[in-house]
Parts: sequence; structure tokens; C-alpha cells
Amino acid sequence: MVYASDSFLIVRDVGQKIYKELTKSNLWSSNIETQIELIERFYYMEDTTSIPNKTREAVGVLFGIVLFYSWLIFISDIKMLFFSETIVVNGSEMTRAQYWGQIDQWLGAGLILFFLIFGHYLLYGKDRNRIEKSRDIIGMKSALIGFILWLLIAIITFLSKITIPCSLNIAGGYIIMIFIYFLMRKKYM
Repeated sequence: MVYASDSFLIVRDVGQKIYKELTKSNLWSSNIETQIELIERFYYMEDTTSIPNKTREAVGVLFGIVLFYSWLIFISDIKMLFFSETIVVNGSEMTRAQYWGQIDQWLGAGLILFFLIFGHYLLYGKDRNRIEKSRDIIGMKSALIGFILWLLIAIITFLSKITIPCSLNIAGGYIIMIFIYFLMRKKYM
């Protein structure tokens, strides 16, 4: 059972930590948003390290993996529905999807980062402070923008009959995503 005196001691300890941090780094003279972020960081510090929150964080990432596999199934169904061809093998007809080289590679591997961050944000985002939420949002935005940009590059190279090796294709796309992430992080944080 928690008594009012216990709650007061917890609030007093957190308040003392905040006061020490603010006076140590001379944040009393800084803007109010910096002070609010610091208070949020101390408020959520104990809450984010608990076992139920870590479990929910891991379940969020696993949910992102499930979403990614759903994406793969969706893409293969769309290809079979609209971009398939029928061939005859030994007298029987067989339907197969067209192979688009680097476009297929990037459609299959390009959005895993987005789905991992999205699942994490969906199941764990409401209990986090503003700084951590904005990191996830920036991560999702940079993953989507990088995916679309590299998909355009893959389409252009495929139509130009230029073949990109699989490892270079995937690495190039993720390098674009990381570059966009750092640009956005520098701008918004």
C-alpha cells in the first residue's frame, strides 16, 4: 500500500534531481521547452526501464515484423494479380509473377526499418516522452522518404537496363535512409 508520505518523498526526490540538473547546466535561463523536456526525461526515467514497458517495447518491434511480412504478402499478391504471365511447361499452364530485378529486391527489403519503428511507435509510443516520440516519427519519415527515393532510382535503373547487384541495391537504399534521418534529426531536434 502506498501512503501519501511515500508519494511526497518520491516527488521530492524527483524535484531535487530536476533542480540539481537545471542549476548545474544553467538551464534556468534557457527556453521553457528545454526545461519541460528535462522534466519529462526525469518523470519518465523510472517508468521506461520497468519490465512491463520493456516487454511492450519488444512486442512492438515483433508487431512491426508481423506488419513487414504482411507487406511482403501484399506485394506478392499484387504482382500475381496484375503483373503475372502464363507459361506452358510440359503441356500444363503455370502462372508466375514477372521479375523486376532491383525493384523486387527493394520492395522486399526496403520497408523493414519503417515497419519495425512503426510497430514500436504504435504499441509503445503513448507512454514515452516527447523526445523519444519525435525520434520514432523522424525515423519513420526518413525511412519512407528514403524508400521512395531509392525506389525511384531502382525503377530508373531497371528501365535503363542497368543492373545493380542485390547487396549494393539494399546498402544504397539504407544509406539514403540514414542520410535523410540525420538531416531531419539535425533540423527538428
